[in-house]
Amino acid sequence: MEVNKLFYFTFRKPYYSQEELLDLFNLSKSTLQRYREEALKNNGELFETLGYFKIEGIKEAQYEPVRFSTWLLENKINIPTNYSHDKAEKEKLRKGLMVLSNLENTTQQKVS
Repeated sequence: MEVNKLFYFTFRKPYYSQEELLDLFNLSKSTLQRYREEALKNNGELFETLGYFKIEGIKEAQYEPVRFSTWLLENKINIPTNYSHDKAEKEKLRKGLMVLSNLENTTQQKVS
């Protein structure tokens, strides 16, 4: 199964809290913070790049999962890597996305 099949993935919600996103994409909080810093440095618009936004009255940041997954594919997975730590991060992300894809397939089979 290819990682690009993620584009066919149907998320269950239009947005996820930061904690839900960390679980969903198998990320640590420090990694997500680094991604936000990279996005800010590159173009400065967190919603457009990562799907990051705040809702008044809700303490935790929210993320739009399609924008976030697209950014992951374009900026972390589908790029050449030169260093072992970059390769390890890329492989961890791939595995997390594959688990996400497999969860969707399992859920669809149960519904059928």
